[in-house]
Amino acid sequence: MKQFLLLLAGGLFLILIQAMPVNFFFPNAVTPNLSLAFMIFVAIYYPSMGSWLLAFLLGYVLETLSGCPAGLLILINLSILLLIRLTNRVMSFASLASQLTLVFLLNILIDFLLLTVSQIVIKNPPGLIVPRVLVSSTLTTLLIMPLFAFYNKNPFMAEG
Repeated sequence: MKQFLLLLAGGLFLILIQAMPVNFFFPNAVTPNLSLAFMIFVAIYYPSMGSWLLAFLLGYVLETLSGCPAGLLILINLSILLLIRLTNRVMSFASLASQLTLVFLLNILIDFLLLTVSQIVIKNPPGLIVPRVLVSSTLTTLLIMPLFAFYNKNPFMAEG
């Protein structure tokens, strides 16, 4: 229960950082998708049933703050959790390189999914969208790297 509450507080903190209006102070700034990276972290290091509730709650809070279509971010969080749990049986995400690659690739996939659902991809040329998605994915991967590096050395989160 203590781990669940710590992860919930950490996830809420990252969502609040992500939801801050950075574009108001810095026009055309790229915002990292920290909640997505945190859900990947939870899927890898917190294998209990509480992770499903955590994915639902964090998806709901982010959805409420961002104004995305109802249920989309909850579905994305739960799908990420399921995808990582299923692929973790076939391949291991034990190394830092594999974890960061997973964060980068899933971030690109989810960004294009969200942009397609909001029809931004249809209305803008790919030359404007692709660089922003790549920069956002790279920034997210770089910002979450210390968390994965720390838990690769201290895997006490896997206790359940």
